[in-house]
Amino acid sequence: MHFMDDFPLELVNSMLLIL
Repeated sequence: MHFMDDFPLELVNSMLLIL
């Protein structure tokens, strides 16, 4: 996703862990 690309990879990893 475009907005995810703007966020740091760490933030994305945290979201995946929560899911």
